[in-house]
Amino acid sequence: MATQTGAATITVTNTNDSGPGSLRQAILNASSGDTINFAPSVTTVTLTSGELVIDKNLTITGPGANRLTVTAEYHDFVYFRIFNISSSTVTVSMSGTRSQMASLAALAGVF
Repeated sequence: MATQTGAATITVTNTNDSGPGSLRQAILNASSGDTINFAPSVTTVTLTSGELVIDKNLTITGPGANRLTVTAEYHDFVYFRIFNISSSTVTVSMSGTRSQMASLAALAGVF
C-alpha cells in the first residue's frame, strides 16, 4: 500500500481494549493511509468488547510476532473475530503481530 502524502503515524501506548492510547482508539482516530505502530511496552492487547472494525486503508506494524499478540477473549462461548476489514475495497497491511483466540470459559473447572 502506498503511503499517502500527509499520512500520520499513530502509536498504541497501552494494552487496554479501548480508550486513549489503545489499538481500538488508534484505528478509530486514523485516517486512510495512516500507519499504526506500538510502544515497546505493549506486548499483549486483549479485546473484550468485540472485534476491531477497519474501514479505511491502514498499515499496522508491530515489533515482531514474538513480541506482540492481539487476542480476543470470549465468554459464555460467544466468539468474535479479532479484525473485521469491512469492505473489499479496503487495504490493510499488517506485520509484526500475532493474533490468537483466548478463552476463559474453556478453563472452567481447571485448577
